Amino acid sequence: MMEFRQLNTFYTVATTLNFSRAAEALNYVPSNVTMQIKALEEELNVRLFDRLGKQLVLTTAGKRF
Repeated sequence: MMEFRQLNTFYTVATTLNFSRAAEALNYVPSNVTMQIKALEEELNVRLFDRLGKQLVLTTAGKRF
């Protein structure tokens, strides 16, 4: 079930395009951010981000979401 916390994490990652910076801004450990985004992607059955090496970009589905 989607939670506000996951939506807030998604928004923070989407605006920073960086899992570590998002974790720092949210006072989470980076693995917590990764787990929340993965759970959200699994629930929605879409990839929200493309991870291109160290670069993070929103997918089309991520931009719509």
